[in-house]
Amino acid sequence: MIGKRAVAIALALGALGIGVVPNEAHADGVDEAFARGQRLAKEGQIADAEAAFEQAWAGRKSWDIAGNLGLTEAELGKWEEAAEHLDYAVTHIGGLATPTQKKALTERYEQAKSNVGTVQVASPRVVNVKVGSRVLRSDVPFFLAPGAHKLECSEEGYESTTMDVVVEAGRLAKVLIELKKVAAGPDGTKIPLPIKPQAEPRPSWPGWLLGGVGLAAAGVGAGLLGVGQSGLADAETTGASISTAGGKCTASGGGSPQCADLADDLDSAASLSTGGVVMLIAGGALLIGGVIYLVIPNEPDAPTVSIAPWVAPGSAGLLMQGVY
Repeated sequence: MIGKRAVAIALALGALGIGVVPNEAHADGVDEAFARGQRLAKEGQIADAEAAFEQAWAGRKSWDIAGNLGLTEAELGKWEEAAEHLDYAVTHIGGLATPTQKKALTERYEQAKSNVGTVQVASPRVVNVKVGSRVLRSDVPFFLAPGAHKLECSEEGYESTTMDVVVEAGRLAKVLIELKKVAAGPDGTKIPLPIKPQAEPRPSWPGWLLGGVGLAAAGVGAGLLGVGQSGLADAETTGASISTAGGKCTASGGGSPQCADLADDLDSAASLSTGGVVMLIAGGALLIGGVIYLVIPNEPDAPTVSIAPWVAPGSAGLLMQGVY
């Protein structure tokens, strides 16, 4: 006598019963196991149907096999396994699936997820995560029953470790796994290598301050340079008018009455231009330093680079120094 529960799963499995795509290497075994699983499920032999679907799943990974296996596991209350296989089925469902099939899978998948917690692992590299008898991979979210679990994490070339995680039904739990790299000692034993220390986050305000001061200095420098160049232009105009009037100026400013004023204007314009260039260089250096501070990662072993304005008689530039 088939009960209501068996009838319900039989109807759901019937909706998925489109068959599997033949595969030359496993066609006979996979197709036979799949068909046997559907028949057993419709007869109410859910546990035997699960075993048959597991055999088909071991032979080939396809969304319809995963869906049928997940449905039987859900009927048996194996919510962890059901969520895993239904997740695969919903994610990889094919274009031949009917709306009824999609609806049956999605509804059962949501029910399975409400009975388990989802664990998402953050790790610099993919590692094996063993939970009880299940061996999972860290790059794919997995499902665990509500409660406390011990995760055994391992990977070739790294020191194994264990960690505890508490899972809540219908909730996402995020864990960080970072294994220490190991090296072989003289006697062949594994020696854990230290994990590179993580730099403490540094404040961003020094970079913005440097950039702001540099921008302001560059603006002042541009202004001074503009005023100086304007003064030089005015001095050239004055010198031309003196020459037109037949006057002549000496290097010390002697000669025509206007020569002393012309010499002062030239000195002032030259000083302003030089000051403007210096301020522009200094402002640019500060601005670059601020950008470098904000952009370069804060790593303990990162090279230290300093940039400073450099001015010498007749030349100017930037002085860069690095420590490695």
